[in-house]
Amino acid sequence: MSSKQEKQKNRQTRKAGGYRHKTRGLSIRSKVLVPTAVMVAVICCCMALLFKSRMETDMISTGAEMAVYVGNLAEDKLNGNLIEKLEPGWENSAAYMAVANAMTNALNGSSVKYMYTLYAENGKVYYGVDLDTDDQQPIGTEFEEPYSLLKPVFEDGEVVKSDKIETISKDCSVISAYVPIYDNKMKIVGAIGCDYEA
Repeated sequence: MSSKQEKQKNRQTRKAGGYRHKTRGLSIRSKVLVPTAVMVAVICCCMALLFKSRMETDMISTGAEMAVYVGNLAEDKLNGNLIEKLEPGWENSAAYMAVANAMTNALNGSSVKYMYTLYAENGKVYYGVDLDTDDQQPIGTEFEEPYSLLKPVFEDGEVVKSDKIETISKDCSVISAYVPIYDNKMKIVGAIGCDYEA
């Protein structure tokens, strides 16, 4: 069809009252709603991520504070002079049992899963009394964490708290805190480790 014939056909169509309308792919309502819905979905996803992050931070903070609280309760009940005298091989001694009983009294009714005492010697950290009944560490077993992490506890008497959740097995995650232990002359003789179950 030539362009002259096409123009003539268009004139006839207009005279007959039949205009050709362009069909639109989307209505105006759809053009407004689709971007709005996408924007709302993106905002909701961002808010969910922020909420999750905030909730995890609050949970870690609360768990660490609970571990510190139980550690302080145990430290109040412990005899630092007795802890300082414990030596490897004394796991069945009356002194060991006395310390373990005092720690158990502080542990009961709390959400702390593991409690143990630690001592430092020659730049390394070792277990003292360990209340773990499944995998109890004997006195003198080297602790997994380096001395540098616990240096503020042993040297300055500061409390050290985890800032993250540590996975210790496929079924158990904990938030740890370490509280100094003092003898009757207020000398730091060790630390109490408390692992709050997360």
